[in-house]
Amino acid sequence: MKLRKLISMVTVAAIVMTTAVIAIPTASALTNTSTEFYDDFESYTAGANYSNSLLAIIANGWYIVDNNTVYNNGGAAIGSNTQPYKALGYQIAKIVTQDGSTVMQLETPKNGTTYYPNYGIGRSLPGVSATGAGTGVYKIQFDYKPVNVSGKSMANFSLNTADGSASSETTAQHNILSTYNVNFYTGYRNYMTLYNNNNPIKQGTIDAAGAGGFIWYTIKATVDCNNRYYSVEFYNRSTGALIARRSPVEFDGNETIGFLKLSALGLSNKAYSCYIDNVHIWANQAQETTIYSDNFNAYSGNTAASVAMTSAVTGSDFFPAPTNVFSPWRAFSNVGTYGNYSFVTESGDQKLKLGSQGGTERSAMTYAMMDANLVDATSERGRGMLKVSFKVKPEAVNAANGFNVAVGSAPGASSAPTALFTMTPRNGYPAVSHGGNGKYTYLNNDEWYNVDIIFDVINQAQKVSISGGTIVSGDATFTYGSSNAPVVPTSIGQVHFIAGDSSGSYVLLDDVDISYVRPAPTVDTSEIVMTDNSGNVVSDLTDVTVAVGSITIPLGTIANGTTASNFTFVDDSSNAVSFTGTLNSGGTYDFGDTFTISPSTLLQSGKTYTLTVLTTTASAYGNTLSTPAVYTFTTTAAMQDLMSIKAVKVGGANVTELSDITAGSTINVETRYANNTESAITGVVIVAFYGTNKVVKMLTGNTSAAANSYGTNTTAISVPVDLDMAGVIKASVFLWDGFENIIPYCNGEIFE
Repeated sequence: MKLRKLISMVTVAAIVMTTAVIAIPTASALTNTSTEFYDDFESYTAGANYSNSLLAIIANGWYIVDNNTVYNNGGAAIGSNTQPYKALGYQIAKIVTQDGSTVMQLETPKNGTTYYPNYGIGRSLPGVSATGAGTGVYKIQFDYKPVNVSGKSMANFSLNTADGSASSETTAQHNILSTYNVNFYTGYRNYMTLYNNNNPIKQGTIDAAGAGGFIWYTIKATVDCNNRYYSVEFYNRSTGALIARRSPVEFDGNETIGFLKLSALGLSNKAYSCYIDNVHIWANQAQETTIYSDNFNAYSGNTAASVAMTSAVTGSDFFPAPTNVFSPWRAFSNVGTYGNYSFVTESGDQKLKLGSQGGTERSAMTYAMMDANLVDATSERGRGMLKVSFKVKPEAVNAANGFNVAVGSAPGASSAPTALFTMTPRNGYPAVSHGGNGKYTYLNNDEWYNVDIIFDVINQAQKVSISGGTIVSGDATFTYGSSNAPVVPTSIGQVHFIAGDSSGSYVLLDDVDISYVRPAPTVDTSEIVMTDNSGNVVSDLTDVTVAVGSITIPLGTIANGTTASNFTFVDDSSNAVSFTGTLNSGGTYDFGDTFTISPSTLLQSGKTYTLTVLTTTASAYGNTLSTPAVYTFTTTAAMQDLMSIKAVKVGGANVTELSDITAGSTINVETRYANNTESAITGVVIVAFYGTNKVVKMLTGNTSAAANSYGTNTTAISVPVDLDMAGVIKASVFLWDGFENIIPYCNGEIFE
């Protein structure tokens, strides 16, 4: 590899990036394995004609491709009559010298005066056959330099199917990058929609200024074939500056991705040419996390947007000047005036002033996908929960909803975003509402705060964390969901930052990041809840009843197929405890599920028990518990009541006083039992009615408990209709072993 290329790649690698930078191999200029492909074209002969160039390129693992077909011609010579080479006139790519390096130059294929813009050079993904489909996550990186952009000439670099499922240009590819004249577009469904519909949402312009002409760019993409989406990043190669980013872009239907297509398209019989270098594809890579990041340093001006976004393809950039800076932010329609922004410099860093600029203006800037949701209930399990982070200084929050962050479905004229982070003045401070539940976190108006908001569309909940500045009062972290208003929608296609009101509110913003988070299970043993067989919470873990009813373990995330096999439960002699387990979906603990364990038998007195959550426990996002979680407790050494009275009821209502019992009613005495003996036991329930110094009436009923069992029984006792309750001054309920020994199992209940 030449020194120039090595330096350029190191320059890019030095930039702080959201995806891992993997070093370019230095041992060889060509790498082609089941997990990696790299070609810097230095091993080719520069200046070779089209036929010789194609022959060399194909010999090194490249193919001639169209929208959905890979042609390798069985290794036959390029000069044969086999299509498509003859029709293309062999003019597809050649090896040339450019800027001191050997590179591949793509051309719009033609034969005579006929152009074939659908053809290009292709590479199947590492480990994927020429007609196969990729699985897992791939990273793609290559350098690109335009040669000419005259007329309607174009370039197109795309992810294509190779399984024959795509039948036309409009269903055959997903664009990594495409160009039209000097405009570029990233991550669109197919290039024809950009030009045929005069799509106004161009992402930026190719830099052709200066005597040097066009510059080199670096393009990066992350492709998640399993979760069916990809991202695109577009960099200035020499400076490493990020020019544009788009994520996520979804695959449609049942499409698969099989190969990368690089094409100098041309349109309306226009020729196009561009240079390609340092093509690198990695398989088995980590999933993408960042969707977008912006520190607002690239923008200037204070012009209000003129056209509001009312659909997926309408609306002005929120930052309309300068026009050569890419901005994903667009003006949203339902807030009155659309723009109203300026910039403030603090400690040499530019901050965005959003909202009032000296009057009562209100404005909203929106990050929205053109043709997909950022996340929905189906895709969240694969991508992760949506996270929105930013820094805010609430300088002037003067009225309700002075600043809020809202989310909504795909943008449309009737789209109503839901405000899920709301800042309002309260008691002289800017206060953050906890989702309509009457609680607030109070901040100072002259401090910067870091805010992290995680949206869970599956459980329709959100978690907010505030740090960096002084929390005057209230919680720094809080969650809310379906039990509070408002709630997170089941799909999110847009994120809004809205400020300003009739009282002139405004805030300063910086460092907005939108990303995915894929939490692993996190078991906090202090949050485990144990109950006895009566449903009472057990708080003393050193004196636990042998009749444990349930142990509920919060998993801290949405679980993936968690069963009893992910847990062990033993005593201090390593004897296993038999238990059943239930996964409870949508728990409130940190948006997570819980798992409830129910022992199948009574425990033994005076023993220490250990419940272990194993590292096989996994989240729906593909991560596992990092270390085992261990929960221990000790059962009581004292003999416990074999039977006891749990409740006395009439008609389903608890009896609290004598007047609750009437003649002719049925008394239901609920008894709980924990029989840790080797034999069945029986009991007698006695209800005695007392007059003055005498028993007026005594009623009885039976109950029982099998050996080594626990649970609850109900004994029904009917009150005679002729019982004169006016002469009754007290009623008592007893539980004895019988009338022979007259041994009470527990204390009685007295009602007066």
